[in-house]
Amino acid sequence: MKKFLALFFITITLIATFAVAFPAPNPNDYDAPKDDYSKPKDDYSKPKDDYYSKQEIHVSSPGSGPWAVKSDQSVSWWSLGISSDAKVKVEIIDKDSGDVVFSDEASCGTGNLNFKIGEDWNVKHTYFALVYLKDNKDCKGESGKFTIFKTDEYGGYGGGYGGGYGGYEKKKDY
Repeated sequence: MKKFLALFFITITLIATFAVAFPAPNPNDYDAPKDDYSKPKDDYSKPKDDYYSKQEIHVSSPGSGPWAVKSDQSVSWWSLGISSDAKVKVEIIDKDSGDVVFSDEASCGTGNLNFKIGEDWNVKHTYFALVYLKDNKDCKGESGKFTIFKTDEYGGYGGGYGGGYGGYEKKKDY
């Protein structure tokens, strides 16, 4: 019991020492940081609806790839402050030429739209997905950039199997 009481008093003494050595900042102290503690960090005087009026679209895929020509890919997104019924436009844009190579519409709440990488897309170019509100093009989100490759250049990988070589096409000799 003596050890317990001794440890208890030592603990209380240490806590009291730290409380004196590191007091909480007081806005009335002249040494206190020059922050206005009387105002909350967030302005709660605004109506609650103002907090939810900010509209954002975040595009999470497609990833950087590279993706095979003729392969099926997906654009995925999520949003804040936007009705799930709102219509969005989804475009795949050739970053190098500025051309829209794919375009479709969906409901914002869907969060996903599939597309096929076209044979006419330039494999030397970089692409990205753009998702925006149909009635407000300023409310938009972009995916990261991605690249593509022709399956012929890589021995048929991603373009199907066959050719009698153990299920794979024979790789080209360059």
